[in-house]
Amino acid sequence: AGPDSIAVDDTVQVTATPRDSAGEPLVGRVVAWSARPPAVAAVDTAGTVVALAPGWAAVAAEVEGVGAEWPIRVTVQPVAAVT
Repeated sequence: AGPDSIAVDDTVQVTATPRDSAGEPLVGRVVAWSARPPAVAAVDTAGTVVALAPGWAAVAAEVEGVGAEWPIRVTVQPVAAVT
């Protein structure tokens, strides 16, 4: 899982834990990551999400045909200073 929101140009690491039917973690399984729409957010094979443009995105993790998806809101960078 990851945060609810992220600002444009920021990155965040998300995680996914595959579990068996008893809820126990399964180790050594490969997680396939995806994000849509690709204009709003991108995610690499390690689960690092990059915010590209304001809007809503869905970040998904899939392991052996079973998946989960998290919505993430991408916001504009806040103003830090005016000079």
